[in-house]
Amino acid sequence: MARALIIGYGNTLRGDDGVGRIVAETLQQRLADREHVQVLSVHQLTPELAADLAEAGRVLFIDASSEGEPGDIRLLPLPAPDPSDATPGRPLGMGHSLSPLDLLSLSLSLYGQEPRADLLTVSAREFGHEEILSGAVRAVLQIIIQQAIEWCDKAVDP
Repeated sequence: MARALIIGYGNTLRGDDGVGRIVAETLQQRLADREHVQVLSVHQLTPELAADLAEAGRVLFIDASSEGEPGDIRLLPLPAPDPSDATPGRPLGMGHSLSPLDLLSLSLSLYGQEPRADLLTVSAREFGHEEILSGAVRAVLQIIIQQAIEWCDKAVDP
């Protein structure tokens, strides 16, 4: 059975930007008994995560989005990385942070592995210096968690 990897990311000190991490930390508890599921809560996507992607059959990225009406939830498949984008030495992202597509390309380049990936986002409102979610994001938090669990159920037992 292929392993499922869930990565929730964002900055919990920037309001709604931390929703990916909050969802991931909840999922770590709720999915702790599932041996074929790994859940990571990270501040940002870094090159080191490419090794985790290479070991996964499916990956779900969870993040806040500045697009759309606050509280809107989207689950979108990510395209497979273009092998020409996986050329060793190609600059990726800015600084130490990568996009999900950059990370998938890095996994392909370094490990020859390209897991199927999806992106689960919630449209957010508040990205200021605060440690709480806006009402719009808080109102859909349990829905996001449930969608991630349903994704996980399909990913490990298609």
